[in-house]
Amino acid sequence: MKVIRILVVVSLFMLLSVTVLNANSDTARTIFVTIDGERQQHRTTAETIAEFFESAEIEIHEGDTINVELTDLVISARGVRNAPSREIIIYRGISVTVNYETYSREIGLPQGSTGNDLALILSRERERVYTFDGDRNQLLESGGEYNLLVTVSGRVLGPKSDSRVFDESTYVMQYTEIPYEIEIRPTFNMSSGEEKIIREGIIGQNAVLFRVSYGIGDSDDVEQQKDAIHKNVIVEMVPKIVERGIAGTRAYDISSLDIVRTIEMNATAYTAGFESTGRHPGDPLFGITASGMRVRPGIVAVDPRVIPLGTRLYVEGYGFAIAADTGGAIRGNKIDLFFETVADALAFGRRDLIVHVLADDE
Repeated sequence: MKVIRILVVVSLFMLLSVTVLNANSDTARTIFVTIDGERQQHRTTAETIAEFFESAEIEIHEGDTINVELTDLVISARGVRNAPSREIIIYRGISVTVNYETYSREIGLPQGSTGNDLALILSRERERVYTFDGDRNQLLESGGEYNLLVTVSGRVLGPKSDSRVFDESTYVMQYTEIPYEIEIRPTFNMSSGEEKIIREGIIGQNAVLFRVSYGIGDSDDVEQQKDAIHKNVIVEMVPKIVERGIAGTRAYDISSLDIVRTIEMNATAYTAGFESTGRHPGDPLFGITASGMRVRPGIVAVDPRVIPLGTRLYVEGYGFAIAADTGGAIRGNKIDLFFETVADALAFGRRDLIVHVLADDE
């Protein structure tokens, strides 16, 4: 009877062992992992893909592409017999190191990426605009101030022209000129038609990075959408500033003038010659007004007690003017208007007209 008892104990022990093995067999699942075309088979009891990768010592790096999410369950029908095995496909990315002075960045790019993809990443990270020079394997910063040297581990990035990626998009850098504006500053210090450049203008330049999406047609690709995804000002536009003389010119709309007061005056005409000033060319004071300005169209003589020298005026029938001269016969509400020739002065003669005193600001 002792022998029979031992056999029974052994049989119970073996039955328990088989039951444990079957239990473990039910919880472990088969996973197939293909990395760059090489297929592996694993058994795991992990709940999620992330836990499986950790237990199987499979690392995922920046630039790797994978057909599952790390939070996915290893198998959706856990515990169900004959459930399908999980298939995971991984494509290892391209490792790229970008170095410039103290800046260093290791970047992982998906397979099929090109120099333009790398330029786009750097443009976003550094808030500058870069293009990729495939011949020299360099990133070029717009404006040409310096280059970023690119070291590629394991694979060589395609030339800049080879910019097509898997989503049927391409990145295109376009440079556009910004014509400088011309700022005209009217001045009483010059006659009509005279101009003086105060500052030369500078043409600006923008660099705009476009993402162009394509649709596949019967033959060639058809461009569907073009989006500007990054813009950088390479050269600031600087307006050109020009002073333009208005003395002697007539206003198109008197109502638009900043008029302080209006005076009715008796106007005469004069020239720089001997008949008006008693001076001949060659005289050091020939053509020099009481204010020190040289006579020209738009210079008028007034009584400083009525209109102070330096006052800006608009004389109806004559144009913009500046009170810069005096005269022995110019007293009270009288004004003497400069003309370049005696014939013009005689044609004007003497007449009553309206003089508008303008505000100091041009």
